[in-house]
Amino acid sequence: MLQAELKCPRGWKPDNKAKSQHGSNCWLETINTTSSSRGPSISGSVDWKQAKLVDEQWIATCEVSLFTGRKDRYVRVVLGKAADVSFLLTMPGTPRAGHQQWSDWSNKYFSHEVGKPPVTDYQFRYRVKRDSEWRNERERAEEAARAARVAAVAAAVADAPISVLLPLFEQPDGNGLPTADLLAGVEEGVRGAVKARAGELAPLLGSVDLQIARRAVYAAATMDAVPAELIEPLAKAGGRVTLELIRLARAGAVRPDDPDLDAENRASTFFFKWGMAMTNAGEAAKRLVRRDQGTGLRQPFGELRARRHARHKACFLTT
Repeated sequence: MLQAELKCPRGWKPDNKAKSQHGSNCWLETINTTSSSRGPSISGSVDWKQAKLVDEQWIATCEVSLFTGRKDRYVRVVLGKAADVSFLLTMPGTPRAGHQQWSDWSNKYFSHEVGKPPVTDYQFRYRVKRDSEWRNERERAEEAARAARVAAVAAAVADAPISVLLPLFEQPDGNGLPTADLLAGVEEGVRGAVKARAGELAPLLGSVDLQIARRAVYAAATMDAVPAELIEPLAKAGGRVTLELIRLARAGAVRPDDPDLDAENRASTFFFKWGMAMTNAGEAAKRLVRRDQGTGLRQPFGELRARRHARHKACFLTT
C-alpha cells in the first residue's frame, strides 16, 4: 500500500467539493514509455477529514494500492475543483525496507502541460506499508471505535437518562442513523433503552441545541411504534431541524458552482429518516407531516432535492 501526502501552496483553500465525502480522490497511473500513452491505473482514496493544516499549508493524504512494479508510475491527486496534480513516483519498481519511512518533501517531478512552467508550489512525500500492516491498522481502529460504543452503552445503566445515549443514534459525521457495523454488539441495548424510557425524548426533541434535537429524532426513528405523546414533539422537531439544516447548507455554499455537498446530504438524510419515524407513528403523524410540508417546509426542501437531482443527472450524462 502506498501512502502519499500532497502539500498545497500557502493561501490555497479547499472548496466544498474537496471537503465532501467523495469529492477528493487519487489514482496510481502508469505510462507506456514507448508510445507515451496512458497505461493501467487504479483508484485509491483521499479522506479529507484526515487532512491537516500545518504552517498555513493544507496536507492531504492519498492511499492507493501499489498494483504494479513498473517504474513509470504517477500519482494523481484531485481535491474537488481546487487541485488536480500528478507527480512521478520516484521509487524503484520493488520497494525496499527504507521506503517504509517517509521520503523527503519534494517539489520536483510534477507533470505539467507543454509550454507551461513546471509546477513548483506543490510538494509531495510518500512511504509504503505492507498490505497486512495497513489492514491490521484499519481493523484495530474500527474495533476501538466499536468497543467505545459498546462501553458507552454499558455505562448507561437502567436508570441513566436517554441523553447519555444520544451520540449513539447517528453516524459520527451526523449523516443519518449508524450503520449495522457501528452498532454491532450494542443495537439491542440502544433500542431497549429508548423503548423503556421513550418519554424522556420529548424535552430532547424540543431542545434548542440542533445536535440534541437531531439525535433525538434519530432515536425516535429506531422505534417500531412511536408513542402518541411523542408525535407532536417529533413533528415539530423534524420540521424545525430540517429547515435549519437547509439553511446551513445554503450558508455553506461559497459559490453557486460550489455547494456544500455534505451539508446538503445531512439535510436530505435527516428529512428522510424523520419521515420514517413519522410513518411509524401512524396516520395522525402523517397528517402532521403533510401539514408541516404545506406550511414552509415543502418549498425549501423541494429546491434542495431539485438541485441534488440536477447534479446527479449532469454527472450521469458526463460519465
